[in-house]
Amino acid sequence: SKQNPTKAISAYDSLMQFKDVVRAYQPDAIGDAAAKLSEATYPFMKEVPWNSSEFWLNPGSADAISWAKAIARIIDMGASMDSELVKAGCEAHHQAIVDLPPDGICSQEKLTDIYACIGRMIASVPQSKTMDVYNEVSRLVDPGVPKYLMSKVTAANAEKAYAALIDFTFVVRANSIAPSYPPTTVSNAAATSIDRAASQLAASAYPFMKGVDWTDDLYQLPTPGKPASETLKAIDKMIVMGMQMDGVALKEAATAHVRAIAYMDKKGVLTESDFKAILAGLGKAISSVPEATVMEVYNEMGKLAGEDSGIPAYLYGKQNPVDAMAAYAGLMQFKDTVRAYQPDAIEAAAAKLSNAAYPFFQQVPWDSAEFLMNPGSADAISWTKAVAEIIDMGASMDGELVKAGVQTHHDAIVSLPKDDNVCSGAQLTKIFAAIGRMIASVPEAKTMAVYNAVTALIDENVPKYLMSKVNEADAKAAYTALLEFTEVVKANPITPSTAATTVADSTASSISTAASKLASAAYPFMQGVDWTDSLYATAVPGKSAREQLEAVDKMLVMGSEMDWPALKEAAAAHIKAIEGMDAKGVLTEKDFEAILAGLGKAISSVPSATVMNVYSAIGNLVSAAGVPNYLYSKQDPKNATRAYVALMEFKDVVKAGQPAYTGKEEGVNTFSVGLVLVLAALAPTLGLLPH
Repeated sequence: SKQNPTKAISAYDSLMQFKDVVRAYQPDAIGDAAAKLSEATYPFMKEVPWNSSEFWLNPGSADAISWAKAIARIIDMGASMDSELVKAGCEAHHQAIVDLPPDGICSQEKLTDIYACIGRMIASVPQSKTMDVYNEVSRLVDPGVPKYLMSKVTAANAEKAYAALIDFTFVVRANSIAPSYPPTTVSNAAATSIDRAASQLAASAYPFMKGVDWTDDLYQLPTPGKPASETLKAIDKMIVMGMQMDGVALKEAATAHVRAIAYMDKKGVLTESDFKAILAGLGKAISSVPEATVMEVYNEMGKLAGEDSGIPAYLYGKQNPVDAMAAYAGLMQFKDTVRAYQPDAIEAAAAKLSNAAYPFFQQVPWDSAEFLMNPGSADAISWTKAVAEIIDMGASMDGELVKAGVQTHHDAIVSLPKDDNVCSGAQLTKIFAAIGRMIASVPEAKTMAVYNAVTALIDENVPKYLMSKVNEADAKAAYTALLEFTEVVKANPITPSTAATTVADSTASSISTAASKLASAAYPFMQGVDWTDSLYATAVPGKSAREQLEAVDKMLVMGSEMDWPALKEAAAAHIKAIEGMDAKGVLTEKDFEAILAGLGKAISSVPSATVMNVYSAIGNLVSAAGVPNYLYSKQDPKNATRAYVALMEFKDVVKAGQPAYTGKEEGVNTFSVGLVLVLAALAPTLGLLPH
C-alpha cells in the first residue's frame, strides 16, 4: 500500500523475467544426466564426419510437402517450450560453434552443456508433442539410413551412445519443467505499425509467393562450393539473432507458420491471410533485435548464397519480374517499419533520460491552458516562419521513424489515467527513443535551425516562470540528462530511407487537376482570411487540455497512416508557400494549389473512417465555442460559398482514391457545412498537424 502500483508491477515483471533466466542455468537432475550422456557418447561423436555434405541430403524419398508438415511439428514443439530455456540452449550451441576446431566436434564440456539445455527444453513441453515430432520425422527417414550411418563409426561406440541416450530420456521425462510466460517487450505502437505494414506487404508480395515452386528440390541441396563450416557460421548468426528475440513475438511467428502449413495447398502455397500473419510475427520478432545483429545474419547469408552462388539469379529467373519487383518494393517498406522499432544506443539513452526526467514530468501542470498561449510577443507571421523550419525538419526525417514516433505518442495518449495527464515511465522512454531516432535521421543543421528559430520568439522570462512551477532540482536533473541524450543522438545518425508512394498515378493526376480547380475557386476566400488574427494562438474556450489532446490524437493517427511521399510533398508545398507569403500571411495562388494537391494525395492514402474521426473530433472541439460562426462572419459570403462548392468537388475526387472506397456519401449536416468552411480556411495550418 505504500508503493506506486505501476512501479511495483513493473518491478515484479522484471523480477519474474530475471528468475526465469537464472532458472535456465541452475544445476538439476537433467544437468547431471547430461554429464553422463556426454561421457558415454563423446567417443561416438568424435567419429561422426560432421563436415560431410550428406547431412544436407534428403534421408529418404519424401517430397517437400511431407517434410514441410514434419517441420510444422518441430516448430509447434519449439513454440511450446519455455522461451528462456530455448535461449539458454541457443547460447550453449553458439558457445560451442565459435571456437569449433576443423573436425567440427566441440569439447566434451560444451557437449554436456548442449545436452543439458536440450533436455530442459524438451522437459518443458508435453511428451505428446515430442512424440509427434519423433513419429512424423521417423516416417520420412528411409529404413536404410540408420544402418548406413552406423557404418561410418564404430558400432560399439554407437550402441553405447544410444543406450546412454535412452537413459537420458527417462531422466528428462521424470523431471518435467513448467514453462514460464514472460511478457512481450514489443510495444503496442510497434505491434500496431508492424501489423499494418505486414498487411501491405502480404498484399503486394502474395502474387510473387504463389509463383514460387515450393516443391523444388533446391531447398534440400547443399550450397554449391560451400563447406559445412561456412554454412555453420551462417547458422550461428541466426542462432544469436534468435536468442535475442522477444519470446512472445517469436512464438507468434511460429504459431503462424504452423497454421500456414496446416492450410497450404498441394503445391505448398499458403493463404494470403496466413502469409500476413507470418510476416507480422516475424516483423515483431526482428524488431526486438538490434539492427547490427540482423545485418550480421544478412551479410553471412550473402556470403553463403549471394550473387556468386547463382542462387538469386536462378530463383529470379523462375519468377514473373513484375511480381518480384512488387514484392521487393513492399519488402523494403516493411523493413523500414520494422527498423523503426529496433533497440539501439538511442533507446538505452532514452531509458536513462526518462528515469532522470520522470519526477520533473510528474510535476508539470499539463492540463494548464498556458501551454496554448503565445510564449512571447512575436506575431503570427514570425511564428509561421518558425513553423516552416519545423516542417522542413519533419519532412527531412525518415518516414517510418516519424510514424513510429506518432504511434508511440498515440499509445501513450489513449492509456493516460483519467485523473492524470502523465504517461507511464515506460511509455515516456518509448516516446524519447522515437523522438531521438527521428532527430537522428536529419542533418544537425536542420535541428539547430528549428532551435534557433523558436528560441528567438520565446520571452526570456518564460523559462524562469516555468521553473517556478516545479522542483528546481528535478528540472535541472532532467535538463542535464537531456543534454546527455542529445550527445547520444548526435553520435548515432540514421540514414533516412526512401519510401515509394502508395498513391496511384491516376489518383495523383486526378487530385492535381481537382486541386487546380479548387485553388482557383477558393483563392478569393483565402485572401479574405485574417491570418494575423490572434484566434490561432488562443485556447479553445470551455475545452479542457484532455479534450483538446484527444482531438490531436485523432490527427496523429491519421498522420501515421498517410503515404509518406505525399505527406512530404504537402510539407514542401507549405514551406515554399510560407517563404513566398506576403506581409499579411497570404500565400500565392500557385502555392495554394500545390498545398491542396499534396494534402489531397496524403488524405487519399488514408481510410475514410480515419479522416472522419479527425473531422468529428475537431467539430466537437470548436462547434460549441462558436469558432465556425466567428470565422464565417468575417468573410464575403459569395467567396465562402464558392470555396465550399469547390471544396465538396475536391473532397469527392480525394475520397475516390481512398482505401476501401464504397462510393457512398456520408451525411453532411448544417454544422458540418460550417466546419468544412473552417477547415478550408485553415488548410495551410491543419496540414502541419500530422507532423
